Amino acid sequence: MTRLILVRHGESAWNAEGRVQGQSDPPLSKFGRRQADAIAEELADRGIREIHSSDLRRAAQTANALAERTNLRVRLDRRLREIHQGLWEGRLRTEIKRKWPELVSEWEKDPWQCSPPEGETLQQVAARARSFLGDLLERSIDGSVAVITHKVPAALLTLQVSRADPSSIWRLELNTGSWRELEATADALPG
Repeated sequence: MTRLILVRHGESAWNAEGRVQGQSDPPLSKFGRRQADAIAEELADRGIREIHSSDLRRAAQTANALAERTNLRVRLDRRLREIHQGLWEGRLRTEIKRKWPELVSEWEKDPWQCSPPEGETLQQVAARARSFLGDLLERSIDGSVAVITHKVPAALLTLQVSRADPSSIWRLELNTGSWRELEATADALPG
């Protein structure tokens, strides 16, 4: 059985500023680097067999801290990238709420029915996450696999593996520099 250790990257410079990142690529902040080191310390002795990471810098830097402790290589995968936030990327959250109040409200209440302007839908990100998970589970890894990713993909992978109700998406978010462990079996994927 594959144990999936889902990790949300450490704090980036933009997280600290309250700026939406999406697929923009800011590095970890000083605090985020400390979080990455703490995650690596916590997970180093958990029998991790593989490390997979989003190719965005904040996730890769977090993954590299774990790789240094475990002597494993990091496998970068674009499918683990954060949701593309379109016109919201690079903007402060306060500015977004001011400029698109109705859309932000809709996004918070029912994100399956809307998306950031010129950005990805949850369905598109879920398809990427499902593709990654399918490839991983097809190999039947017996042991733990660390997956370093972002808020939305981590929630969607949790949703997929736990078969939770899609409306619980925002309750499944991970904070920066945190992780959760799930048992992932082939039946986590639809037909």
